[in-house]
Parts: sequence; C-alpha cells; structure tokens
Amino acid sequence: MEKQRANFFLLRSELPDEKGRYQYVQHLISPTSGDNGPSLTFWPEYAKRFTKYKDVIMFNIFIHYYNNFVNKQKYVFVEYEMEVEQVSWAKQPEQKREYQNLLLNKDASSLLNMLSDQDKKEIENFENQMKEKYGNSNK
Repeated sequence: MEKQRANFFLLRSELPDEKGRYQYVQHLISPTSGDNGPSLTFWPEYAKRFTKYKDVIMFNIFIHYYNNFVNKQKYVFVEYEMEVEQVSWAKQPEQKREYQNLLLNKDASSLLNMLSDQDKKEIENFENQMKEKYGNSNK
C-alpha cells in the first residue's frame, strides 16, 4: 500500500555545509524538558513542516528574532512532496532521500498570490509582536 503524500514547506539553509549537506530547521517540544527553541537537522523528514506558505514565513520571522544559534545563518523556503507520516526518531531512515524543491517552478508573483490580504496582515502583526517580545532582530 502506497503511503499518503502531501506538499510541505520547510526552512532549509541557504548554503550547504563543508560536506555539501543542507540543514533544516526543526522545533522539538518535549513533554519532560519543554520547548528548547528551534534547532537544526540534516534530515528533511525531521524538519518542522508547514502546509501553509504563511506559516513558514511566520516561523522564519520567529527564528530571526529568537536568540539562539539557529538565527546565525540564512534560510530559504522549500516545498517538498513528502510522506504525511513523519519517520520516527527511534529508527532513522537507512538512506537519505532527495526531494525536488517545488518552489523553484513558481515565480515570485505566484508566491505572493499564495498569501491573502488577511495572511499579509497576520504576518505583519506577528512580526510586530516578535519585535516587542524579543527587541531588535539578532542578525
């Protein structure tokens, strides 16, 4: 039986590391240790996933203002078709999967059209909240 797939937006490092690997932003929240903020993974399957373009933009804004090592590099938005069910940390995939960035097929105007006027307002309000909460950006 084929596994269900869907398109997800992720944040990927703009540049690969010295070994040619890209990093993806993840946000783990543990029931015991709580929220330690965003962190990085080389596995896109473990990255924080978003189904709405607006939400990945807002998460990028959050990272921009949040004070930890994750905000020290630049990220690009990618859109991957991935299995809906996320893989377990207990059993990591044996081989790394490659994904095609579906955003490369879209021009800037079509990306902007993915945002409604309400989305744009929410993003603007969210950025103002982050400025108030965390002060000026850490970059």
